[in-house]
Amino acid sequence: MNPDGDLIMGMRRNRFLLVLVCVLLGLWIAFAKLVVPPVIESAYRGESLSILNSLMVERATHSVEEYLREWEQLAERITVTSIEWGLLGLVLFMVTSSSTFFRRFVGEATPGTLGAVRMWVCGILLLLTLLEDLPSIAWLPTETREPQGVMRWVYILPIGFDRLVASAAGLHVFQLLTELLLFLGMIGWRTRLVMPLGAVCFFLLGGILRDYSFNWHQGWVPLYLITILSFTPCGDGWSVDRLLKVLRGQPVPDSERPLSIYGWSRYACWVAIAETYWETGLCKLRDGGMAWWNPIGLRGAFYQ
Repeated sequence: MNPDGDLIMGMRRNRFLLVLVCVLLGLWIAFAKLVVPPVIESAYRGESLSILNSLMVERATHSVEEYLREWEQLAERITVTSIEWGLLGLVLFMVTSSSTFFRRFVGEATPGTLGAVRMWVCGILLLLTLLEDLPSIAWLPTETREPQGVMRWVYILPIGFDRLVASAAGLHVFQLLTELLLFLGMIGWRTRLVMPLGAVCFFLLGGILRDYSFNWHQGWVPLYLITILSFTPCGDGWSVDRLLKVLRGQPVPDSERPLSIYGWSRYACWVAIAETYWETGLCKLRDGGMAWWNPIGLRGAFYQ
């Protein structure tokens, strides 16, 4: 290997990424300033797409200036956040793309290693789904529902989601569908399709339950993992997909040969787990100080 050549290629790659980030940022600012405001004004007058018009009808008591002002504030927050995360991502990419980082922290892995992660994650999500009684939500009054975040948009969109939540039969079918997708993901059948579908269904199922109660932490980490696994070749090992390819005589990855793609996929899952526990520890220090481990706090939680 030529160290000087690798250094030059790395500098060129980093320069290209920096230019790309600047171009994307410029396109976003132009979109936020020149494209969205006219669309908001036309939707307010009922001259745009039906979906956008329905969003305006939900808040017809507001003036068009208020909509434009809200969009301006949202676009500003998105811009600042994008700059922060874009620079952070660029720095992280520069660090993680080095061969030293890969050799010390990532390493190669076999298809079976990633397949085992997929089986565990889908199995955990399946167990969490089986323990719930989703159809009982239909008996609760809609006044007790407080959707937050993405779930607010799910209810606003004209897809009939509010009617699904009000139907015990519909919720029962939806829960069975979620369980089926997670089971298929666990055994590795059509993983490219069932993994993202299972992630979406479990997210909506958890969102429905939290809308009528509170935002508990159980289920978030495996939801992060199944979302990450949806973008990885997690069906190459320990899966029905691999078995079917073998029976059909189609080529499959060598089960004994470690590759970097499986190592990076595994590392992405470990990062999601570690980051969650890191944030949890910081929250304990923020809320409880250096004495967060005091058993009085745990006793108080049980009493509550």
